[in-house]
This record gives sequence, C-alpha cells and structure tokens, in this order.
Amino acid sequence: MDKLKARYHSPVVIIGSQTSDNLFMSRYSPGYPFTLYIGAFNPFGGNPTVEEREKGLGPLETLFREVKEEIDPGAATDSTWLSQKNIQNLQEAILEDLNPLVDLYVDAPQIEGGRPAHQFIYSVFRSNISEENIEIVRKGIEEGKKIITEGFPGITSLGSLRKGEDRLAHSSALIFRHVFNDSQGFPCLIPGATAIPIGKPRKSYNNYTEIDYHPGAFRE
Repeated sequence: MDKLKARYHSPVVIIGSQTSDNLFMSRYSPGYPFTLYIGAFNPFGGNPTVEEREKGLGPLETLFREVKEEIDPGAATDSTWLSQKNIQNLQEAILEDLNPLVDLYVDAPQIEGGRPAHQFIYSVFRSNISEENIEIVRKGIEEGKKIITEGFPGITSLGSLRKGEDRLAHSSALIFRHVFNDSQGFPCLIPGATAIPIGKPRKSYNNYTEIDYHPGAFRE
C-alpha cells in the first residue's frame, strides 16, 4: 500500500470559552504572503522541528512549544502589551487543558492568493479557558494591546465562523466541520479541499508510519 504524502504536519488548538461559544484565535496581519487569508482567523499552532522528531516527540510537545512562543509573557516588555500577569495566566490556562481530538489528513488544491496544492496533517487539540480570560483578551484587543508574538489576536464565536461572518484561513474550516459535526457550515476558503480522519494525535511523529513526509516538513 502506498504511503500518504504530507508536506506539513501542523498541531493546532481550538481555544474556546468554558461557558460560551466564544473563541480565542490568531488572525493574519497585512504583509502575510498568502493574501487570501489576511484578516482571517486561524487556530494557534505551528510546525514541528527536526529535533522534536529525532527525540521521538509528537504533536503535543510541538503544540506546547508553539503556545509558549506565541503567547509569551516574556514578550510583554512595555505598556503596548497586555500585562505579563494576564498573558501568563492565559498561557497557563491553555496549556493545562490540551485535549487531543483528531488527526485530519487534508488534501488542499491550489487557489489564487493561497498556498500551492499540498497534502498535510492537522493534529487537532482543544483547550477550554474561562470566559474571564476571553474577556481580558477582548478588552486588550479593543485597547490595541499586543497579546501574541505573531499576527493579530482575535476573539470570534462558533456562530460567526459557522455563518461565514468571520473567515477561517487556509483549510481550517475543515477542522471545525469535523469537530462540531457540521458539514454545511464553516465556509472553506479552499474550494475542493478535503479532510479525512486518520485517528487521534499520536505520542510520537515516528508513529505515523503510513505517512511519507516531505523533507521540509520538520524545520531546523
């Protein structure tokens, strides 16, 4: 049996409120090279490193590192940032509740303003934080405070994403369709993109024996 080819393997986390349908996500800022997604929402996450693979680590460790890098109280060095205490509380709340949901194998065709055609894996986790933390982020955004180290912070809701009132970047809509069992909502910006569940996030990248990874899937 031929192996599945994967250009990327992206562990991501859906960060939601414990008591409402509000979500804390990142947004792509002007200057992002794939112009279709500027202003669109995307789950926090990133790509694994060569070192993580060589050490036998997996999606959970990659996601843990990415959250610590993107929501980093050490970056809050002046009054343009949300306070270090609030960022620290936010980071800790997210990291203490990282729950693995599903691995999705995605096949995404070329689209103008987006990436070239590619296949990859989303390792999807979920973290539920207090509505108080959500509101602290919302207030910080309203006051123009920096909160994350890449892109813009954003607060949206499942309802807004489901209706397409707020856009989901890349093929992130396929995550939400699967996790929230809604094949009709969550408009996808990549027509024709498909997602197939291949189990749950595994302990190690070395356990994905059915995957033929691109040489650049694990960054230096």
